[in-house]
Amino acid sequence: MSVPTATAPRPITGSTITVAVVVGFVGWVVGFDVVHALLLATAATALGALRVLVGPGATYSAGWPQHDYSGQDHGARREVARLSWGLIGSESRVERRSALRLREVAVGRLAERGLDLDSPDHERDCRQLLGDPGYDTLRADRRNGPYYTEFVHTVGVVERLGMASPGSPDSATSLARTRPLNLFRRTRTP
Repeated sequence: MSVPTATAPRPITGSTITVAVVVGFVGWVVGFDVVHALLLATAATALGALRVLVGPGATYSAGWPQHDYSGQDHGARREVARLSWGLIGSESRVERRSALRLREVAVGRLAERGLDLDSPDHERDCRQLLGDPGYDTLRADRRNGPYYTEFVHTVGVVERLGMASPGSPDSATSLARTRPLNLFRRTRTP
């Protein structure tokens, strides 16, 4: 059984002191008074000592800590907040997480009809049910999510896909003929 031993503190290296002196001198040349230049040099020394104390092999993550929210994943408030934040993206795009969730729902709705979104054999039938824009949105492999208008259109198609009965003859034609929504066009109401 070994007894843990304390490691000796590492001394502040000459390079740390040299950097501190240079930083203080540059501060004085720039126009700091002597007291503030010395304070700047002291701060540089403290940062150098911290670097020596932590060591060169230390890694640090500046990101937010990751919490496990699995136990808090239920409830309308959290779901609405997640949904609203998931619809906000850059360049009028929806976040990828929301697009993946829509894809999961669409895959489930198509599976009820015996279709596989990823199968090349079912592409024609899926295109007929979803329409070309909806199918392309769900099949796109993008780093960014789809554009907001594409997403809204596809949500509508997938929603109607869930309301139409799988055996009805007009379900495919009525779903495919829906027009994409243009949410940015202003319309006048009489």
